[in-house]
Amino acid sequence: MDFECIYDRRTLFPVAHILSPFLIYLIAQNVSIVLGLIVVWEMIEFIVYAAAESYLIFPDGSAETVCDIVLLDLGNGILGLLLGIWFVDRFTLPTIIMNPWRWLTIIFTVVLWITFLSLDYECDNWIS
Repeated sequence: MDFECIYDRRTLFPVAHILSPFLIYLIAQNVSIVLGLIVVWEMIEFIVYAAAESYLIFPDGSAETVCDIVLLDLGNGILGLLLGIWFVDRFTLPTIIMNPWRWLTIIFTVVLWITFLSLDYECDNWIS
């Protein structure tokens, strides 16, 4: 596996892949739910790319390398989950009762956050 993706980054995508699972865990406080959402999102990206040979639903449209998927997407997602677990344990946050409206809010916010992140934070494109 080529680790070039770690050194050649000028975006906030890694931050999104850490922040989203962290926030979802703060609300859901369930490891299975957070891991499930991380895996489902990566599967959506894979299916979209496999079907159309580009990320039609994502603005930049470039393919991800194995390094991007494993280290930056899944790895940062797990890092965000671990930070969420630590935060909830450290500050003894109460468990929140989940209802359908809260779930829709979580899913909608995360999808918007990750989808529109590339419009604002692709530093190379904006600078040049």
